[in-house]
Amino acid sequence: MNNIFEFIDYKFFQVFSGENRRLHAEIIMIISDYFKHHNVPFANKEDLINYLTDYINDRNFDNVIDDEGNDLSKATPREKALSKLNLFKRNGWLIEEKIENYVDVIQFDDNALIILKALEDISSNTAPKEYTGYLYVIDSLLKTFDYNQGVSLLERIYDNTETLMNRLRGLNSSIKKYLTRLLNEESEDAEKLLKTLLYDYQDNIINKAFSNLKLSDNPSKYKNQILSKLSELRSKEGMKKLVENYKKNKTSEQVANDIENALYNQIDYVYNNIELLQQTISQIDIKNAKYVKSSTSKLSFILSDNFDVIGRVENILKLMKH
Repeated sequence: MNNIFEFIDYKFFQVFSGENRRLHAEIIMIISDYFKHHNVPFANKEDLINYLTDYINDRNFDNVIDDEGNDLSKATPREKALSKLNLFKRNGWLIEEKIENYVDVIQFDDNALIILKALEDISSNTAPKEYTGYLYVIDSLLKTFDYNQGVSLLERIYDNTETLMNRLRGLNSSIKKYLTRLLNEESEDAEKLLKTLLYDYQDNIINKAFSNLKLSDNPSKYKNQILSKLSELRSKEGMKKLVENYKKNKTSEQVANDIENALYNQIDYVYNNIELLQQTISQIDIKNAKYVKSSTSKLSFILSDNFDVIGRVENILKLMKH
């Protein structure tokens, strides 16, 4: 496996450490917005500096320092903008070059764009929440598997499996965050707790994701036929056809054994994850039940003087388990 620092500067993530990390996160998003707004692959350096200067002037940032720890609080907004632009250049986020007429332009490093998209998804919470459809796609691709397109089909099967498993891991983490927030919340505001439980949690965790995966897209519907077809692919005859297809469609200096190992590992990854998928879902289900139980207990404590309300709330929470 390649190391990420073979492709990005070792100082790349340093912009998000230290006293100005929040400021840096804000500025790199503002620079990204500039590129999106103007729909350009590169920006005139002077125009970008002016844009940043206006933004910093409007925000009146305090406690601004450069990457050597020097205080920039008394510097002009333009000096602050130039300092931060140079910081992102030195750390590998931005690239400066001259074009015709010796005009200086700024563009994002290609790897920075990939990481920036992930950061935008995290900060805006707009990353896809769907967890269904992947098993159906995997099953459909395997049912109609054509060895003449074997390698490209296997890549799609692998990608769908990897995406599903990554999102399930994210779902597991999301439930943990809700549970931690619930247990650490000192407020005894029943209305706020109900809103979190019945709207935020139910909409973002259960309705959008988990319910269909347990019902209409349940792994038990697809598991046996998927595993059976994967076993056929990794048989001696199946691997021979896949290696032939790889050599025909890919430019590679790898020997046949290395190609076969790489393809076998892809199939193995899909097989192992599909085989254990129901177990993974059950573990998440247990965590969901724990969240609901903790919520019930806390609401019961808050609403201990109103037994009718408690009964209604508990009935709602029980429905959420199914």
